[in-house]
Amino acid sequence: MVRFGIIGFGAHAEKRYLPAFARVEEAALIAIQKRDREAVRQKQEEHGIPLGFTDPGELAACNEVDAVIVASPPGLHREHTLMAAAAGKHVLVEKPMAACAAECEEMIAACDRREVLLMVGFSMRFLESTRRMRELLQAGRIGRLRYVHMGFTVDGALSPRSWLWDPRLSGGGPVADLGAHLLDLIRFVGRESVEEVTGFVEPQFTGEQVERQAAVSLKLHSGALAQLFVSFELPRNKFMHFVGTEGQLYTSDFSEPGTQVSLTLCREGRKEEWEVGNGDPFARMVREFAEAIEHRTLPPVPGEEGLITQRLIDGIYRVKTRFNQNG
Repeated sequence: MVRFGIIGFGAHAEKRYLPAFARVEEAALIAIQKRDREAVRQKQEEHGIPLGFTDPGELAACNEVDAVIVASPPGLHREHTLMAAAAGKHVLVEKPMAACAAECEEMIAACDRREVLLMVGFSMRFLESTRRMRELLQAGRIGRLRYVHMGFTVDGALSPRSWLWDPRLSGGGPVADLGAHLLDLIRFVGRESVEEVTGFVEPQFTGEQVERQAAVSLKLHSGALAQLFVSFELPRNKFMHFVGTEGQLYTSDFSEPGTQVSLTLCREGRKEEWEVGNGDPFARMVREFAEAIEHRTLPPVPGEEGLITQRLIDGIYRVKTRFNQNG
């Protein structure tokens, strides 16, 4: 059994990873880290977690911990990953992998030097709904892919993550937080690589502010085109729409664990629909990472995958030329 510790045991880790460990026989959560000592003690007692820390370095150095989940804000991912790698711990780092591609490269190199595994927590790859869509596309059910349209919106004002609006900690707004998932799903579900990307963000992401919404256009290796929309200013919603030469595949509200998700395929004037049970993607993710550690095999989402997505995010954030309509 692989013994895990979580750096940054906040609302997300408690909601998603805690139930996941209860479902995984191959792994156990034995340590958590939060900045506040009393908060750590309360969570330990509430959930029966043996070890608690306020210092992430102390958790990483703990001899009883085999692997670390880095669930701290993205601006701290590099620091905490390097810390865990230096202590000889395998690392599962939440998405987005870091604040920029250069940090991702440093994280990959550090884990390689210490011969520890590095995996990126793109949890939506582990949903039954996205895996079923991937299978349908691979089977050629919509013909040759020509267009992809995806959206992911939330009301950021309702988020318990207070750091979401701090560019030093968040690494970006909805492009980094929500867009990271969509950019990864284009590659995973569509089995496509991205050749060109451009984005329009409002307002511009800077060292003082994060964007609140963005529209992104991409050209894929096959010649297909894609458009993404992400926002922190709208009610929670998400969808994926794949258009091919022989049909279309669509789903919405597809990412919640334990829910039934509808997939719709339109082809030659006929409609096929499936109801897919999502299961727990975090349990599957933790299980597959633990198995990779036990067998010393490549993790299902290695650090290089996170680097590819981060390079796309960096490209979207590059400063755009602005035109003065008044002359």
